[in-house]
Amino acid sequence: MLAGIAFIAFLPLICALGAGTVASMAGCQLDEGSVHACYILGEDRGPLLYEMGVLGWFILMSFPAGILLLICWAIALIAQLYQYYRIQ
Repeated sequence: MLAGIAFIAFLPLICALGAGTVASMAGCQLDEGSVHACYILGEDRGPLLYEMGVLGWFILMSFPAGILLLICWAIALIAQLYQYYRIQ
């Protein structure tokens, strides 16, 4: 569960870095200012890469939320372990 929370918290960053890597490998320009044409396998993938690149801004919300969820989950785990060992 903790790994899933961490993955979801970093997913926007993973998408943005993936879009930058694909655009770099295809020799295309990728920035947040506007959509640039990027032909990959004969089709323009510029709008998709632009959207994936802009998704990186969602890490400003997902990362703090993920940290908060990880802290809450860790507190719940510690409380559960405390009760388990207290009974024994």
